[in-house]
Amino acid sequence: MYQSPEAAFFARSILWLVKRKVGVSFLLGVASWILLTLAWNQSQQGSLTFRFIATIMRPGFTAGDHIARLVNASGANGALIHLAALLLMYTVFWYVVILLLARLRTETRVGDEQASGPADYRD
Repeated sequence: MYQSPEAAFFARSILWLVKRKVGVSFLLGVASWILLTLAWNQSQQGSLTFRFIATIMRPGFTAGDHIARLVNASGANGALIHLAALLLMYTVFWYVVILLLARLRTETRVGDEQASGPADYRD
C-alpha cells in the first residue's frame, strides 16, 4: 500500500507527541478548544450552556486581550493572539491534570511485590 511522505510525517509527529506529557496535553488542549468552541457556537446566546462555556473561555480571552494590547495587535492578528492564548490555557490545564494524575498513582499496588512506577511519559 502506498503512503505519501506527508501522511507518514504526520503520523510520526502524532506518535512523537503522544509519548510526552506536553504533547498529550497539547493534543487534549486542541481537542478541548475545538469541542468547546463548537458547543459554544451551537448554544443559544444567554443560555446556561453559553454562559458556562463563556466562563471557561474568559481567562484565555482576557490574557489574549492583554497580550494583543501589549504588542499593539488589532484585527486578525489580535484574534489570532486570543485564540493562541485559549489554546495555551487549555494545554496548561491538561498538563497540570496529567501531572496530578501521575503524582497520585500509587507506587505499589496492594498484593503486588513489584513496584509500578508512574506513567511512562517523558517531559
